[in-house]
Amino acid sequence: MGFFSYNCKGCGHSLLSGYATNAINRWMTDGVAIQRDGALFYGGYDGYGRLDGEEFADDSTVWHDACWNLSGRPLYDGASECSDDQGYFFDAGAHDEDEPTTVEEMHAIKLRLTVAHELRRRSYTSKTQGDPK
Repeated sequence: MGFFSYNCKGCGHSLLSGYATNAINRWMTDGVAIQRDGALFYGGYDGYGRLDGEEFADDSTVWHDACWNLSGRPLYDGASECSDDQGYFFDAGAHDEDEPTTVEEMHAIKLRLTVAHELRRRSYTSKTQGDPK
C-alpha cells in the first residue's frame, strides 16, 4: 500500500510524513492517534499509518501533537478525514505554517487552509465550467 495520511482534528492540515517536511512544517510529522478503544499512539508519522513504528487503526482520531496539546488533549472523537495529499504529495508551501503556540493560532491556521481550499475549488470550477458572468 502507498502513502496515506489523515487530517488533524485541530488545524486541518495533513499529518505529514517525515520525508516530506521542511524546517517550517516539521512539527506536522509529530502526531497523536486515539483509537476507538482509547489507546493512544504518539510519535513521528512515517506515511504508512504508523507513529514511531506502531500501527494505529484507520478509524482513529488524529491530531498533530502541538494541536492536541493546545486543545486540552481530547479523547476519541470519531475517525479523522483522509488527507487528499496523503501527507506527502503536495505543492511547495502548502503546509508552510509555524507551529501554533496558542489555540487562536491553531484556529487561524485552519481558517487559512479552509480559504485556500475554497479558492482552489472555485478556480477549478471556473476552469471546468466556464467563468459564470
